[in-house]
Parts: sequence; structure tokens; C-alpha cells
Amino acid sequence: MSHIPTISVVCPTFNSEAYIENTLESILTQQLPPYEVIVSDDGSSDGTIQKLKQFQQQFEQKNICFKIIENLHRGAGATRNSGVFAAQGEWIAFADADDPWKPEKLSVVSQAIQSSPDTNFFLHWIDYLRLNGEVILIPNGNKYNPDLPFPRQIYRRNFLPTPAVVCKKDLIVQVGGFDEDPAMIMEDYELWLKLSHMVRLKVIEQSLVTVVERGDSISAKHYWHRYVPTMKVLLRHWEKGGLILFAYRILRTTINKQWHRAILMKLKKQQGHTHWRS
Repeated sequence: MSHIPTISVVCPTFNSEAYIENTLESILTQQLPPYEVIVSDDGSSDGTIQKLKQFQQQFEQKNICFKIIENLHRGAGATRNSGVFAAQGEWIAFADADDPWKPEKLSVVSQAIQSSPDTNFFLHWIDYLRLNGEVILIPNGNKYNPDLPFPRQIYRRNFLPTPAVVCKKDLIVQVGGFDEDPAMIMEDYELWLKLSHMVRLKVIEQSLVTVVERGDSISAKHYWHRYVPTMKVLLRHWEKGGLILFAYRILRTTINKQWHRAILMKLKKQQGHTHWRS
């Protein structure tokens, strides 16, 4: 009889009162219950903690261990680490507070783990729900080539959205976890690069989570906010791709559609300010 893998769900929250209920409900109603659920809160000031405590009894009624970790506000990296290092399961499934799971997620992942004993990192597809209600299937890892070095592939393009990742806990522990600098908002990509030399990846060609677009994720401010941390990550791990690929990534990150949109918006604001003063 195959060993059923122990999968710990780690969900970071920060002022997530408005949407955490849907995500927790989707985890509670999984066809295969999780080994445990750990919600790590980043010092929320709204009613997030109260919502979590309301769900605690529901999980315990299903004999699912449900832990709430109340942290000081230190940023995403520290909050994720708090949850990961408290986990008792062999595997970590990442859940974002606003992205509900499909009912079959843990069942499908568990079967994949049992059928691929040499794999330590799983990636699945996602549905992307846009603000206008349109749903787009994103086949993560569709260009991944198992015959080529993984570090170079992930350096060239980050195709590992955190909600679509399930990996061995010891991978994360061995490299010291996520970067805890609050300014490092690319902490997930930085972690993937840090442990890339150990990754044995398998892609599950099925959408198992719905990632919900939020308004602040498409603004020009968002681009400038991510630019410096992205550059730091690319510089820190340049050896994963080599100098030529490093130069290519710097160029592509600097000059892209978001860059053009940000420049145009900045110019329009400046023009509007000039007209107002004249």
C-alpha cells in the first residue's frame, strides 16, 4: 500500500478579512484533507484573526490540525518562514489568502507524489480570474525542459507562481527559507533560485487553483515597486544563468510593456501638472 504523503498547507495573511473565508472554505472542503493547515499572519489590523478563529473549530471537527501564528508585521518573507518552519508535514503546499483551491487539488498532488517518488517539487496550472470576470488558463511550466539545467531555465523566466507550488519542506529548510527583508517583495522568486540546484520538478498539467487579479497588481506604481527588488535578485543569482543571460534579463526587465506604460503615465501626469500651473 502506497504511503499517503503528509502535506502541510501554509497560508500567509495580512489584512485578509475580505477574502480569507473563500480560501479557507476551499481548503476545508478538499477531497483529500490536508495533514495540517498553518495560517501565518503578518500583524493584521483588521478582522483577519477573528475570521481565522471562527474557522478553527470547523477544521478541528474534521480532525484537521489548524494553527494560527500571530506575528509582528515584518513582511511576506518572514511571515512565510514562520509558517514553513512550524510545519510538521513532509511537503509544503502554499496557499495565498485570496486564491481559492479547486476541490481536487490535494488529491491530485498526492497521487502525483506517490507516482513520482524521485520528484521533490511539483508545479500545476492555474486559472487566472481577471477583474472583468474573464478566466484565463495559465499552463505554468509549459516550456520547461527536464533535459536542460533547471537553474538556467528558472533564471531566464520565473514560471513558478507560489500558489501553484508544492515542494519538500527540507528543500526550503536547507537554504534557510525566504529572504526576510521587508523590501524584498520578490522573496518567492529569490527562494526558487536559491534552491534551484536541488529541484527535481514535475509539472501537473491541470489547473488546481484560481488566482484572483486585484486592482493594485496592474498599476504603473506596481512596476516601479518591483523593479529594484527584481534587479537585486537577478544580480544576486547571476551565476545561475551566466553573464549573457544576466544581461538579457536586465534588458528585458528594464524595457518592457509595463516600462512603456509607466513612462507614459508619468509623462501624462507631468503634462497635467504643467497645464495646471500655466
